[in-house]
Amino acid sequence: MDDMTMMTNMPSTTTATTSATQAASTGMSMGGGMGGGMGGGNGCRISMLWNWNTIDSCFLSSTWRIRSAGMFAGSCIGVILLTMSLEFLRRLVKEYDRYLIRKRTIGTAIAASPNNSKGSSEEGHASTSTVLAPCATPLGFRPNVFEQAGRALLHMVQFAVAYFIMLLAMYYNGYIIFCIFIGAYIGAFIFQWETLGLGFKRVKGTMEGIKSLAQSFFDREQKFLDPPRDYEYDAIELCVFPDSTKHGGGSDPNDPKLASPTLLSFSQEGLCAWLSSVKRDSALRLPEATLRLVRIRRELDVSLVISRASFTQIFDLMKADPSIKYMICRDYDGFHEYHADGFRLTRFMGTSLYALVWTFDPTSMTTTALFLDRRRQSFPKFVDVLWEFRSCIYTPSLLGFVSCYFLLLFFDHETGGWELETIRHVERQTGFGPHPTGWRGLEPLDLVEKFHINQLTSWLQAVTEVAGNVGSRARHQRTSLALLETIREERENGKHYGISGHALGRYQDSIRAIEEAVPSVERHMSTYIDFLVYLKDRAERLSSVLFALLTHEDADASIGLAAASKRDSSSMKTVAIMTMAFLPATFFAALFAMPSLQWDRPSVVQDNFWIYWAFTVPTTVAVFLVWLLITERKWICKKGADFYGVVKKTSV
Repeated sequence: MDDMTMMTNMPSTTTATTSATQAASTGMSMGGGMGGGMGGGNGCRISMLWNWNTIDSCFLSSTWRIRSAGMFAGSCIGVILLTMSLEFLRRLVKEYDRYLIRKRTIGTAIAASPNNSKGSSEEGHASTSTVLAPCATPLGFRPNVFEQAGRALLHMVQFAVAYFIMLLAMYYNGYIIFCIFIGAYIGAFIFQWETLGLGFKRVKGTMEGIKSLAQSFFDREQKFLDPPRDYEYDAIELCVFPDSTKHGGGSDPNDPKLASPTLLSFSQEGLCAWLSSVKRDSALRLPEATLRLVRIRRELDVSLVISRASFTQIFDLMKADPSIKYMICRDYDGFHEYHADGFRLTRFMGTSLYALVWTFDPTSMTTTALFLDRRRQSFPKFVDVLWEFRSCIYTPSLLGFVSCYFLLLFFDHETGGWELETIRHVERQTGFGPHPTGWRGLEPLDLVEKFHINQLTSWLQAVTEVAGNVGSRARHQRTSLALLETIREERENGKHYGISGHALGRYQDSIRAIEEAVPSVERHMSTYIDFLVYLKDRAERLSSVLFALLTHEDADASIGLAAASKRDSSSMKTVAIMTMAFLPATFFAALFAMPSLQWDRPSVVQDNFWIYWAFTVPTTVAVFLVWLLITERKWICKKGADFYGVVKKTSV
């Protein structure tokens, strides 16, 4: 036994001498002062300093006494397992919390899914909602009583195990402490081995959140109108069938194998069946490329003339990205593109005339599009332009290019037909502009001409509307320029969207043909934008002139009103002077005619003369009081309220 260990068996009832004797008889050694050791009952070796004790070491209780090397090895293994159990409990706590989150997320997804009770025709949309719903789950939730009781129980067990490990470490036994380290390492290696998050996983979750929010906005805000029973939807279909005699190269616009556009009409039920069908030629061959375009009318309140179920089914057949739905329900303008996993390449082009949504399937080279007609019957004219570029049907950029060129032609025609003519008409009438009819303001004869205020107001309203339209069209052209730049980058970057084989060559030929036409269209657009800027400047300057003329006419009217008021004031002044001239005579005539005054008697004033004053004075006072109440009513009410407040405060 070393000199730092004490073995004691000292009853509390013995004296110091007896204790010293017993200590000596049991071999207790102090070793020269404070050795830092302490003994336990039944011969346990316990030390408060670092030690390597094995046999006769005790831990936590006298019953846990090491009597052999095998027992000490088993104790070390037990300590390792105990420490591993602590790591297991830590993992169990995290897994239980994750279980609660999954449980709450699944419940929220089922409750929030708008299609959880629909039939198999909407399975695609229902599955999309189920995937996206977790992103719409609230950021946190409060567990119920039973769930929190389970969490508290796990925490208590974890705390208890950690406390026992701490007590074991406080025996400062090197073997036990190293066993604790080994158990912590093995436990963490086994139970903390889990999947770690990466950056792209977070991005994916963010995109799913965007899709979920877009779907939520669409379900909540988009309105639908069920069409009449005999209502039909306009649609077109362009198909290119293979030609065994032709290999490679691009499609000829005049090639007879390219069928003319088939103008179709469908009921609401037949529309979905048509979009899900596959067209074949007389030889039962599948087409090399297909383009299908459906027109759906949109009302001024942004409601779509189609049932919600049919629109959802069409959207699912297109496999369009749900993020586009936000653009639809918010009536957005501009160009937007989405290409997420699980969905086809989806593009959106919004204008003041229509919104165009289309997807592209690279396996079948099929483009499916929705033409949401917003304000005018522009669908037939759009189809005419589309037909002229039908040879580029192999690329998803065809509809974007056609939309840009159609907007350019349509707006250019309308600008020259209404906006420019309106500006020229007002300029001719007012003599202001780049081509005036005379030098207005320098010829005194022209100053004689007057404009009616209503006419000036009508012109000002029309010119202001021209300025607004011109600004909107310039914005649309800038959007088209951005889309054309995207098409050019598509060619330069070599994008092929998963197209392979023979179709890849056709796609490259189509995108090359469109890219060759882009510079010409861009120059046309730039010229048109410059003209719109110039026309807007003319409209704004003309608005200033019309406002000045309107102000001038208003000033003339004000001068006329002032002259009339002056004439009325002169008339009233004349009346007042005449009244003043006759007032004394009238007063004395009435006074001398009073029967209370007898001028032919010695006593002119009679006894009943007081009656006159008894009626006259109170009546005069009453008239002035009524006049004061009418003219100073607010002041009197305010003073009365203040007085009432003072009296009430005094009484309290």
